[in-house]
Amino acid sequence: MKKIISSLLIFIFTFSFLNFNTFCVQGAEPTITQCYGWYEAIHIQWSNDSEPSKASVEYKKSGTQSYTPIDAELIRRSGSGCVADIVGISQGIYDVRITASSGQIMEKNNISVARHDRSGYGHFQYSSGIGGYNDNGTPKSNAQIVYVTNENKNTVKLGSYTGITKIMQNCGKSTPLIVRIIGKIDTQARDENGSMDTDKNLGIVAINGLTNTISTKSNGEKDSYFNMLDVSDSKNITVEGIGTDATIEKWGFTFKKCNSIEVRNITFTKYPEDACSFEGSSSSNQKYKNFWLHNNYFKIGENKYDVTKEQDKHEGDGSSDFKGCRNITFSYNVYERCHKTALHGGGDDSLQYNSTWHHNYLNNVSSRMPLTRQVNLHSYNNYFLNGGKCIDARASAWVLSEANNFENSQRFLTTANEKYGDPIVKSYMDVFDRDIKSDGAGTVVITTDRTLQIPANKGKNANKNPYPNFDTNTELFYYDSVNKKTDAEYITDGNQAKADVLKAAGVMKEGAVLSVYAPSGHVEESTETTTNITETSTEATTYASHIGERLNSGAGDIYTLVPGDINRDTLDSNWSKAGGVFTVTAKSDKTVTVNSDSINLGGQGTSGSGSYRAIAVNATGAAHLSVTFYNDAGRERILVLEDENSNSLTEVSDMNGSVSKTAVLKYDITSAGTYYIHSTNSSIKVTKVTLTYPANDGILIGDADGNDKIEGADAKAVLEHISDIMPIKDADRLNASDGNRDGKYTILDVIAILDYIKNK
Repeated sequence: MKKIISSLLIFIFTFSFLNFNTFCVQGAEPTITQCYGWYEAIHIQWSNDSEPSKASVEYKKSGTQSYTPIDAELIRRSGSGCVADIVGISQGIYDVRITASSGQIMEKNNISVARHDRSGYGHFQYSSGIGGYNDNGTPKSNAQIVYVTNENKNTVKLGSYTGITKIMQNCGKSTPLIVRIIGKIDTQARDENGSMDTDKNLGIVAINGLTNTISTKSNGEKDSYFNMLDVSDSKNITVEGIGTDATIEKWGFTFKKCNSIEVRNITFTKYPEDACSFEGSSSSNQKYKNFWLHNNYFKIGENKYDVTKEQDKHEGDGSSDFKGCRNITFSYNVYERCHKTALHGGGDDSLQYNSTWHHNYLNNVSSRMPLTRQVNLHSYNNYFLNGGKCIDARASAWVLSEANNFENSQRFLTTANEKYGDPIVKSYMDVFDRDIKSDGAGTVVITTDRTLQIPANKGKNANKNPYPNFDTNTELFYYDSVNKKTDAEYITDGNQAKADVLKAAGVMKEGAVLSVYAPSGHVEESTETTTNITETSTEATTYASHIGERLNSGAGDIYTLVPGDINRDTLDSNWSKAGGVFTVTAKSDKTVTVNSDSINLGGQGTSGSGSYRAIAVNATGAAHLSVTFYNDAGRERILVLEDENSNSLTEVSDMNGSVSKTAVLKYDITSAGTYYIHSTNSSIKVTKVTLTYPANDGILIGDADGNDKIEGADAKAVLEHISDIMPIKDADRLNASDGNRDGKYTILDVIAILDYIKNK
């Protein structure tokens, strides 16, 4: 047998590379490799078809006769095959028919399609359908649909308008608009010097018409508003990602004075300002309403050119802010390592009402989940993991926190407000593993009584929210007064909520549907049938390839400390997560001063004298440290970094005493330990400390020999493994060898690697 395999090896690595097309394509017929239903959508892939423009996909409800074709833009190339998404369909059981470019017909039957959960304030007392879709998941009858890719972002046309910016700013004034995002759409972002040279040199094309503003406030401080697509005075707009990989990179949306807006199934990343925000008018907040932000994935933002004094935009601004409007639902989103996640109210006097957060996964998020002012907020069945400041209630906010799951997270913060009134938080059936909260207003009430009424004067300053105890008022809230409970489509205890969120939150993926939303007849284990109409063999041939994808990759943990994270009474940052800890310390009789925008490290002397103020950074391994600081006096100040043995590692001057001019101390930590940041003299103001761990590239599927490349040697290594000539023993290499992810090591993995090399 080994002689036969050896002969096959020689044959493959001579003949296949001389005549690769013959080896990989000849005799291989198109075959459905993946098909699943999601929420009001179906995702399907097939192999051995490189011409999506010549293929077609049709669908119908099971038991009916007539098929409906999908738009050609929904059929795309994927590796050596094709991928298609059927969207805008209602709940039900479906059959799909594919005609490959070769003319071969394939069918997939009994596909279960679920419905979206339309619970929450976004849909409260509103049945006209948010965005461009009806409440049954189908497009509104007069909806305009446009498909946007990275290639056509500036040239796509709809009516008399060209480019995504012009289309979104003008085509949603009177007629419903559905903007479908395909693949990653990016733009140019600024380098640390304010130029866009890096992206320009990479050939990245900027999106026309995005904002590009640096403003100066009345107090002389600067602010930025970069790369935002502003949409004003519009209604009935849906922006949706198609498939599993729709991404908005380095830019975001702001919907100003709009109504009925939906954003779904999109990954947002590296946004320099907001990812997606909604703004109305605090003086007329009744006017702008019905917003729905769901099934998105918010990664951390990025702003290399932060012009603010506080230097608090390095991770972008808000992921999803909400100001001066009402009736919004945030549901089934993933927020990962975001900094300023969601602001509800831009200031204490801003008015915004009726906000629902449910089934969101907030994973290692720093703050604002959300930060609420002058709002009535219902937060239920969310999962907070390693959270910093979770529900942050201020200025007459009124909150019902119901059956959430807080794991290693600071649950609630309340801040007293003499002028506008203290916030009130009612915690009902929340699950938490420790009592971490900062109830500065003394107005957090933990109860097992769903009907409990809390007096508006619970704190020292009476709450002035116009909707006190909104959660038990059927005119103000979706409340079942008969059964004394929240009238949402699906609400569970906090432990089940964690499981549901981990399964279903985020963008489209297989196996992410909660059965409560599935149609009757749905089964968890698929009984669907696949038929290749022109195929005579009863044995399916498939090598669905995942070659080139990465497993267990990560961007690298980022830990950030800003002044607002510090508990001023204890000088404890209360900011510790599973990789880096910052603690503000004061040695001897020196006192650390903290205000809204800085940490004053005005200590004299050195660590040897034992009398200085410091920020201690506990690093668990190699990481990059960045400290932003300035001074408010007219002479040079120096910031010093030492190790735990008082050895000076580096120091930075704040530019010879230029008042309020920021400087940055940067240092690459090479080993685990405690590191101390202190100043040599007075008036040093630290505005930000960031600890960034290296990115984890993960395992490259197809890289069987472990050199982070995919080449012929990898196919040879897999073939030698399955023939037992030279078994692969390294776990990562073995994992990478399973190219079609079926848990087996067969000749199909070899073919998948060779096919990838041919097409890359």
